Amino acid sequence: MERLRVETEEWEIEAGRERERREIMEEEVRGIERREREGRREWEKGKEELMAERERARNLQDVLGEFQAGRAHSGLSRGTKLIMAICSKR
Repeated sequence: MERLRVETEEWEIEAGRERERREIMEEEVRGIERREREGRREWEKGKEELMAERERARNLQDVLGEFQAGRAHSGLSRGTKLIMAICSKR
């Protein structure tokens, strides 16, 4: 009977250790999942910032193109400007 009691105590001690290991591993998994979520949020934020920066760059390029086209046209004679205006309406 004493042997059975000792074995039961040993089993309970080992079960407690296993429970502790499981709880530690579960906490580690929760930490990994939390860091993964944070990483995804940061990635999405960076992606949105990149897209906004690309849009700003495209807009600036368009404005620059329009400005350069306007400067090019300002050097043309009045007759050439009139011909270009008529042709662009077609």
